[in-house]
Amino acid sequence: MLLFLSVITVCLHLYATQECYSPSFNFASYTHPELLDLTTPPGSVIASFPVENVRSATVVQQPSYLETRIVGTDLQFLTTAAFAQYEEREIQTVIILQVSYQCTTATKKGLYRHNLKLANNHAPSFLQDAYEAVVPLPLPKHFDVTPFIANGAGIIARDIDLINNAVTFSVTENDYMLIESHTVPNDPKQFKAILRLKELVLKMPNKLELTVTATDAGVPQKSTQVSVVIDPDLSIVYDDPPVFKETFINTTIEKDLLLRVELIPSTETYDVQYSLQDPITNARSLSDLLAIVEDTEQENEKTEPKPPTQQDRKKSIKFSDHVERIEVFDKYPTS
Repeated sequence: MLLFLSVITVCLHLYATQECYSPSFNFASYTHPELLDLTTPPGSVIASFPVENVRSATVVQQPSYLETRIVGTDLQFLTTAAFAQYEEREIQTVIILQVSYQCTTATKKGLYRHNLKLANNHAPSFLQDAYEAVVPLPLPKHFDVTPFIANGAGIIARDIDLINNAVTFSVTENDYMLIESHTVPNDPKQFKAILRLKELVLKMPNKLELTVTATDAGVPQKSTQVSVVIDPDLSIVYDDPPVFKETFINTTIEKDLLLRVELIPSTETYDVQYSLQDPITNARSLSDLLAIVEDTEQENEKTEPKPPTQQDRKKSIKFSDHVERIEVFDKYPTS
């Protein structure tokens, strides 16, 4: 009987010595006490433990940001090539691995945790190197030009840091555009800039060149700039309504009085016509009430008419009757 008990004791001792063992590593659950720098290069050994009776160690979930291997009597944890993309793809601040350990006599599974060092490693990055937009005019105040930028996607910047990755946008000082900063639903790493018109815009330069800056909330802050060019759609022509240089004339109205009126240059077009209104007739054609004397050169021109110059558009008005108000309108008024 004593011999039988001794044999059982020896067998149990031999079995126990064949299980995975380490004086400093818990195979069932282990949390590394140091923070893992996210800038660590792929293939770097980030942890090593002396072990016994461990034939192999394999990370269960694949692909993985970390891998394991047995080198002699050491269990090592290493970064993989995918680790360089961790911030781009993930938001968790700790890496948790399920590892399968092949011991001499059996297989054991356990969890390995490694907390990450949080830092402002990256400046925001725009999804495009530059942005362009062609917008129709006129446009109302506070109009959002996003539908005309990047096929409707607008100006997007990514900040992939795991902490303080909020982005604020700013734009160079200009007379036309203001900017707003917005988050993107269902993507905590993307942020959207909205460009809006400050006021009603009837005309704008042939090319409005802006610089948009994306600044993160890290410490210290980091920022990135991108060029934004906005062009008016030249296929859509907008002309300012005609406006007289003098909108009010105070004089004594007499028969044969001669007045000269002139349009502001930016509002004169070739198809402008004139009319008169007075309290007696209410509305008459221009020819009934006055004579318009064109510039002599234009009047004597026998060839096909050409668009008049500023001098051409000056009018000498000879009143033939009492007239209260002079109006000017386009030949083809818009509805």
